[in-house]
Amino acid sequence: MKKISIIIAGCAVLAFAASCSDEQRLGDGQGKLVLTTTVNSDMEVVSRALADDLAASTRVWISNSRGLIRKYDSASELPTEAIDLVSGSYVAEGWAGDSVPASWDKRWFKAYVPFSVSRGNTTNVNMVLKIANTAASVVYDEGVAGVLKDISMTVGHTGGELVFAGEKAADRGYFMMPSDSHVLNYALKGTLESGAPFELTGAIADVKPATEYVLNVKYTNHEVTTGGGYFTIEIDDNPINIETQVEIVAPPAFSGYDFILGEGITAEPGKVGRRTVYITSASRIDAVELIADDLTDIISGNDVELFGMGEGVKAALEAAGINFSNNYNAEADNTIVQINFEEEFTGTLADGVHKFAFKATDREGRVGTATMTINVSNSAVTTVAVDDLSVYTTRAVLRGKISKDGIGSVGFRYRKAGAPDWTEVAVTPESYAIGTEFTYALEGLETGTTYEYAATTDGFADTPMEFTTEVAAQLPNASFEDWHMDGKVYLAFGEGGKKFWDSGNKGATTLGNSITTPDTEVFHSGTSSAQLLSKFIGFGVIGKFAAGNLFAGEYLETAGTDGVLGWGRPFASRPSAVKVWVKYRPGTQVSDKSNTGYLNGRSNDVGIIYVALTDGTTDEYKGSQWSVVVKTSAANRRLFDRTEPRVIAYGEHVMETATSGEDMVQVTIPLDYARTDARPVNIIFVASASRYGDYFCGCEGSTMWLDDIELVY
Repeated sequence: MKKISIIIAGCAVLAFAASCSDEQRLGDGQGKLVLTTTVNSDMEVVSRALADDLAASTRVWISNSRGLIRKYDSASELPTEAIDLVSGSYVAEGWAGDSVPASWDKRWFKAYVPFSVSRGNTTNVNMVLKIANTAASVVYDEGVAGVLKDISMTVGHTGGELVFAGEKAADRGYFMMPSDSHVLNYALKGTLESGAPFELTGAIADVKPATEYVLNVKYTNHEVTTGGGYFTIEIDDNPINIETQVEIVAPPAFSGYDFILGEGITAEPGKVGRRTVYITSASRIDAVELIADDLTDIISGNDVELFGMGEGVKAALEAAGINFSNNYNAEADNTIVQINFEEEFTGTLADGVHKFAFKATDREGRVGTATMTINVSNSAVTTVAVDDLSVYTTRAVLRGKISKDGIGSVGFRYRKAGAPDWTEVAVTPESYAIGTEFTYALEGLETGTTYEYAATTDGFADTPMEFTTEVAAQLPNASFEDWHMDGKVYLAFGEGGKKFWDSGNKGATTLGNSITTPDTEVFHSGTSSAQLLSKFIGFGVIGKFAAGNLFAGEYLETAGTDGVLGWGRPFASRPSAVKVWVKYRPGTQVSDKSNTGYLNGRSNDVGIIYVALTDGTTDEYKGSQWSVVVKTSAANRRLFDRTEPRVIAYGEHVMETATSGEDMVQVTIPLDYARTDARPVNIIFVASASRYGDYFCGCEGSTMWLDDIELVY
């Protein structure tokens, strides 16, 4: 067995960075965690494309008892600096590859590494992502081909299968086993010499990940029986060997010393000062290209490759005030490049915006890019880019900065992009000292609209900038007018349309009828509503209680008699509340065969509607990604938890009694934002006639009707 390792290096430059001068350090307080990630591959040769795909698919999460605190969704996001963590216990989790039920070439790797960090010390964590697949291959005795023609071996489970035949007969297949099953089924098929069809089936029980099961097909010619008695299949199980060693690192990363590259620099002519850009890499950097129009007067061109330039070009740049150092540590195999723009250069920059683009390429061809923007201006005030998270559907926070002494007033002017007239607003800053930032909360804007704004003072207006307000998005088919039937299953979208809503109908119809249906008798507007009916599904004692439900997402599969649901749909706006028309009639006949006791002491069922906005964190299920994958199996239960770090906002409405009157009533569900540091990526909307239906607890006949869902902004 060969030593592994596809290495995804993140923080390997720590030791080298610490050895640099104070001027070269990227900041104080670093050095708590150095994380590298190793992916085991069973392939003898890993192509550059496959290595890049693995790097792109690699995810690393770091959590503590309070939840997720660091999230990197590809190798390119892994920091090239150390991660600063407070003292305590943590868990590093990693995933890479593709998780699909059955494949000839897609593999899934994962790791789970607890570690601790202590004050003043550096913790080194190497996270080994091990293959999580179960593999299978087929080997035939020489005598088999003489008595069996058109041979094939099908191997698989409830989620998928592979057919070992033709060009794939001798290949290795990979399987991700379902959570509720550890059995691989197989079927040997062919045609006997007599022309009769032949089939021999069986199962491999208790299969394990990172293990290859070899099906040895043997033929014994001294005994002739009917059926398939002279064929036997013997199973060998072996650990999957690791064959490849190839290094994958994050591309070179950039940072500014005492300034943020993405925000740029604003200063008066002659006062930009010395500016330094660092390029760090957990590998050797082979080339750094600098592109800027301001180079033209120095080297008769606007671009230069710093590592390969001639001595004459280098001398010209240094004389103008641009120099660099390349610090490569061969032992640690990491690099820090320092590029300095001295005062004698920045002091010559004329009024206007100056951009310096950087492109760094490491020895494996990985590329990192960044741009330093310097705005040279005599303006007494400077317009500052709005914080994207401060821009909502109808409001935004404008930003400006005081750039000179002696000004008497500041403010902003704004307008719709392209409009002829500006609106002026005044602001009282905390002080009039240079560098003071001032803001204005702008209200009453139009949704999905681009606006221009500029900082102003004493009749002067700086260069305008733009922002675009959020779209006031609504949910599709929110009035539940569109339905169609797929066999016995009601689906809440028009035939040929796109699914947004789903329910437990797919599972319920295996033993009965749909539990979520259109109702043309009860509705608020249009011609129908969604009726959610809770009832026992099955025959006699065989079956389960099913809560009438509706959710944004998809019913993924039935595992035994339990459901697996993918919750969440893409959504990027930030509503303040949700309004919905509802009618509720709780049942009184309790079904609680699991003895949860959730309705003990109650005379009726409880209904619930809840809404959540989540970040980009997802659960994976058989190759698909969802905001949350819900599993109702008691042995492997996974339910939604509103306190998870992925939840940005949440609101719920619990119905402990029937709604008043015979008509539908409108309820408003305010959204409580637990996080303001991220925009939503997905929305979860769930309604259930039986609140505890996930535990198969509720009351027979509980019914909820929904209509006209409206998101309020």
